[in-house]
Order: sequence, then structure tokens, then C-alpha cells
Amino acid sequence: MQIDRKTKESIKRGGCIIDPPKLEDAVYNHVFEIGATEDTFSWSPFLPPEEKQFATQSCVSFSRLNCAETKNKKEGGDPLDLSDLDLTVISGTTMKGNNLNNPSEAFRKIGVVKESDRPWKQEWLNKPKKYRNDIVNSPVASDARRYKGGNHSWVYGKSAMRQALNSDKGSPLQIAIGVGDNWGGGIIKDPKDYFSYHAVELYWIDGAGNYFIYDTYPPFNKTLDTDYNILRCKSFQDLPSNWKEVRDQYIESIRQVFGSTWKPADIFYRRHLIDKGIYGAVRVGGSSVIPPYRVFTIGPSGKPIESQDEFKQLFGTIFQNSIVGVVSPEQAQLLGITTEQFKNSVAIELKSSLWVALWRNLTY
Repeated sequence: MQIDRKTKESIKRGGCIIDPPKLEDAVYNHVFEIGATEDTFSWSPFLPPEEKQFATQSCVSFSRLNCAETKNKKEGGDPLDLSDLDLTVISGTTMKGNNLNNPSEAFRKIGVVKESDRPWKQEWLNKPKKYRNDIVNSPVASDARRYKGGNHSWVYGKSAMRQALNSDKGSPLQIAIGVGDNWGGGIIKDPKDYFSYHAVELYWIDGAGNYFIYDTYPPFNKTLDTDYNILRCKSFQDLPSNWKEVRDQYIESIRQVFGSTWKPADIFYRRHLIDKGIYGAVRVGGSSVIPPYRVFTIGPSGKPIESQDEFKQLFGTIFQNSIVGVVSPEQAQLLGITTEQFKNSVAIELKSSLWVALWRNLTY
């Protein structure tokens, strides 16, 4: 189904800003052990009433509060209708939209009032640019109660997403995706071209891997194909009190290998691999002086690379120079590469410059 012109124009004006996650952010994959599961719990019975965002550029605020209201309803709390306008303002949403972090942080630190304490006016929804000053300066009662949101963390990969939906103390997920001209009914395939980025609530992943989302544009319930590219994902499951220690321990283990000033190489930002939870790539020294190599990505989504084609798809090249670092078996353990992973990994053919190859021959 093709998107209607009016909806397309509304989405194109702005929405979700795709900023790279920061290394200091909470990561679900680091804190919780990720297991395999085929089907997931559906949060569908707990979805809040439908709300259309119109042209507000506030999809991140709407979807964040949809997740909160859904989670609250499942947990048996009093019905909540929180103010999307309030979160839009306190999180600094602009006419270009907002990223996924700002509204969650504002909700956690400041809290959000009820819809009745700071409601939208229809003319603001229809023409937010014209009424920008009225929106930003919209009144809220000084004694209005503020409801605070909890922790939030980045989730990397479908297995972790399934677990985050399934967990007894879990939550629906907030995802950021690209939108194309096929944004409508049926099973929506990832379009070749995006005209905007959008944030929605993800409430179920079925056994086939399709994503069931709750949107702020009709039809409100949509299904994304199993191969749809999920650009960002957040969980709102409560984190253990030591989550920062777990994070720091993981980052410190990388810096023990690559030095205290380590940060991901530029290519991992340029190729948007940080967005996918990939911070670096290594091969284990002593395993092979010349190709083929066993190559591993490191980070929350770290895993063995299974083929030359996979490497080229990730990095745009089959040359390992300035991409793949050489580490010892002991250092590999620090990076989370187990002996079992190494034994079960596949050797792939990669190239390096003549000088790099000579240096490696002399070193190993």
C-alpha cells in the first residue's frame, strides 16, 4: 500500500534524528544474558488509545510515552495518559524532530505531566511551525504531578530484542526506522529509498521474525517485514544497580588490549557500524600468518565474520588494513572471544598491503 500524500508530507517535515549511540550509554546486551527464543510475548492487549501526531515532528515523544503507558497497563497501574506535548517541550524537540535519547532522559530526570495538564490544541497539531512559540510556552499547572520514566538501554540484534520483549520485567521497545513510499498496510518491506526517519513502539516479533508496531499515523497497527532494517532500538526494562560497573568493565577490557585512549576507528562511524553495536574487528595472532583468517567483530553485537562477502558488506572492502587489529589469544579472551567461538569460526580470505603482510610475517 502506498502512503497517502498528506501523511507523507507530515512525516517528511521531521521526526527521528539518527545520532550515534555513545559508549557511556547503557546497553541491554551487556547487562542481560541473551538467550535464543523463537516467538515473543505480545504487548498488544496493553496498547494505549490511538493518538495521531499529525505534523508535530514529535514521533519520538509519542512513541516513548506509548511504551510507558503500555508497560504501566500491563503492570496493573492506574490508567495513564501522559502529555506528549509536555515531553516534546522538555526534551528540546525542534522542527527537525529529536533523537531517541533526549526524550527518555527528560522523562527519567524531569518527569511528564498528564495529558489533561498540558494538552495539544488542534491548530498546534496541524501547523506546529506557525504556532511554535505557543507550543514551547504552553502553560502547565505548577502543582501538576510529574510521572518519571525509568532506565533505558540500547538493544542490539533481533535475539536481544526478542528477549527484551519477553522478559517478566521487560517492556515494549522503541525503534527508529526509515520510511518510504510503501508506508501503509500489509507486511511492509524495507524500501530502497527512505524519505524520512521515524520512531514507533514495537510490541511483538512473531515466529517468522516480522515486527509488529504501533504507529502514530494510521493505520496505527503495522507489520514490518522480517528483514526490515531497525536503525535503533531502546528497552525500558529496569537495569540492575551495577549496570555502570558492567559497562565500564567491558570498555576497560577493550582498553586493556588497545590502550587507555582507545576509541572506535573512524570507519566504524562512517559505515554506521557503531549504530549496530560493532566497535572494532580483530583476528587472533598466531592463528594464521597468511590468509585465510578468522576475523571477529567486537562490541555488543560482536561475532565471527563468516565470509569475505560479509566482511565486504560491513566495511566496503576486502582489505583489512586499518580495520582488523591483531590480538593475542589472551587478549581475545578479554574481548569476549571464547575458545569455543574460535574453534567454530570460519576462516575467510582477506587481503592486506605488501608492507603489512611482510610485517606480519616477521612478527608471527
